[in-house]
Amino acid sequence: MTGLGERRLAVVVPARNAMEVLPAFLTSLEGSTHRTWEAFLADDQSTDDTAGMVERWCRNGRGRLVTLQTRQGAPGARNAALRAALAAGHDLVVFHDADCVLEPGTLAAHAAAQTAHPRAGIVGGPVRSLHTTRIGAADGYASWFTSPPGRPDGRVRFLHLPTCNLSVKSWVFEKTGFFREDLATGEDVAFCQEARRHGVELRFAANAVIGHRDRDRLDQALAHHARWGEHTHEVRQGERAFLASLVPSSPLAFRLASVPYALGFSLLVLALWIRYDPRVLLATADIFRMKRAFTEGMVSGAMRRSRRD
Repeated sequence: MTGLGERRLAVVVPARNAMEVLPAFLTSLEGSTHRTWEAFLADDQSTDDTAGMVERWCRNGRGRLVTLQTRQGAPGARNAALRAALAAGHDLVVFHDADCVLEPGTLAAHAAAQTAHPRAGIVGGPVRSLHTTRIGAADGYASWFTSPPGRPDGRVRFLHLPTCNLSVKSWVFEKTGFFREDLATGEDVAFCQEARRHGVELRFAANAVIGHRDRDRLDQALAHHARWGEHTHEVRQGERAFLASLVPSSPLAFRLASVPYALGFSLLVLALWIRYDPRVLLATADIFRMKRAFTEGMVSGAMRRSRRD
């Protein structure tokens, strides 16, 4: 039997209204130095011609369109494509997003890392921010602080690895199940924590690099971080994830501590980035604004959880 590095990889991508970004992703995928892959692209009820674009591209025999009958959100679309990949017999799945651009060696790096570390069921790689404004740069720092370019290879013991650049061996899903579909954001945190509870090793592969299109408009960036904050209780406290002890249960406590929390989270982002990219200091004020939106989202999430409990 050949090693994982020689096997056919499944590339899983959820997509919704992605016509503007998909061509760049597909072109970068076609340029991969690792040639034995099959793509599974799930269309999550797009209102543009995303499905048609994918269907036309799949005529090259390198991919399959997975069509969702109802809108499922990114985790649900990702799971639908994952089921198709596993049903097709793939034992190594690489996850990306439609607004990503792969480096030529990204897939090869994932395959090599998974081969070199048999116990590492999950491998993540660096996320390089693609942006045209200072807001986009700050959004990149604030979003991808666990996967900065320059971070060395090694085991990931506490932090999560984002689903936009993740490879997973098929046996991991037998232990963890699939991605949680009740979370609009943060499903990668929950998945990584569930994997750790089952003894799955996570590793970082420094040469498995992708570019990700970040939000160049302030309103879009703030809305994204607010949504992320709303799910903090579920993915931190509920999953007993890293920093869970710093997330209070009381909505009142959140409201009183929201500014200090925003400052604390901003300092965490700076601390995790600065050794790899000192330019993060220039984005400090914008990172704080985004983490302030994040803590306001945490208040909303805490209130919702309190009402439910």
